[in-house]
Amino acid sequence: MKTLILGIDPGLTGALALIDFKTLAIEAVFDVPTYRTLSKSRKSGKLTHIDMYSTVSKLRPYRDRIIMALIEEPGAMPGQGLGSTFKFGKVCGQIEGLLAGLDIPLHPVKPSVWKMALGLDADKNATMSEIKRLYPQLVASMFSRKKDHDRAEAVLLARFATTHLKSFIEFCI
Repeated sequence: MKTLILGIDPGLTGALALIDFKTLAIEAVFDVPTYRTLSKSRKSGKLTHIDMYSTVSKLRPYRDRIIMALIEEPGAMPGQGLGSTFKFGKVCGQIEGLLAGLDIPLHPVKPSVWKMALGLDADKNATMSEIKRLYPQLVASMFSRKKDHDRAEAVLLARFATTHLKSFIEFCI
């Protein structure tokens, strides 16, 4: 039976979260898998890529239980360079492609829409505070690192679906 919602905070430092539609329990949370290659065009000498195969491997066991995925809709951010914008768009496209390959329906949502609906803004501390309030028992194991705000956003995006897309989801299951 399909019971899971997949929330995706895209990007090379992004995260994916699966929560149960009815209980709101977190089934799984993981960072977007990546790998690095050598590059003469980078100061660091390395270029980071999304690891499509690892991402599919992590999602495949849940495929038949996922009702839908929500991804934070990509868009240019103020002060972001062309190269960064292109790389972010490429990662979003790769994620969309692998979801299509897994037959997981995708619904893009603008960050301003889901955050406002949950009473949040762009402040990463507010996102982490909300996760600590909703899942205090999981903070130490899933949300203890500073960069875990991406995980928190993926979970909250999935939770947004359980309330604001509830009628649509119930129609789908």
